[in-house]
Amino acid sequence: DGLGRAPGMVGQIFELSEAEAQKMSTNLHAGKYQYVLFQSASTNANARGQLVEYATVAKKLVWTVNPDPTTAGLSRLAGVALGAVSKGNYGFIQVSGLATVKCKASVTTTTDGTVAVGVSDTTTNADSIADATAVLHSHQKATIGTFAEAPANGALKLVNLRDFSVI
Repeated sequence: DGLGRAPGMVGQIFELSEAEAQKMSTNLHAGKYQYVLFQSASTNANARGQLVEYATVAKKLVWTVNPDPTTAGLSRLAGVALGAVSKGNYGFIQVSGLATVKCKASVTTTTDGTVAVGVSDTTTNADSIADATAVLHSHQKATIGTFAEAPANGALKLVNLRDFSVI
């Protein structure tokens, strides 16, 4: 992560103002950030804007995340990867605030302000739910927030994240 943090800090949450976040990177915004371990045995490599999950409750207890999409994992979403972190290394994810999130290849709707949900496609990305769509249990467990700008196919877009730091 380049910040000289120690593995003993795993699980700690840091809250940044917009000014503090922008000093670190113009890609970051105000919100909460958490130091986690990226699972060494994950199948996929993580990337900027991708949703990461806890593979099991046991992994959540030791703050270990992965980018491997599973339907069950949508109920254990941890936050959003800030960039590529090699498997088995520590790094930061965003767990609340205005975050850059990767949309799935073909979003359901491109309307700004729609609900953003995690989906298990090739990687764990976000989809948008049209306002007239009936809410399913799968939508509720996978809700990550609301789009702050219009979602677009395969694009990185801003989402007002729900607070993933609340257990």
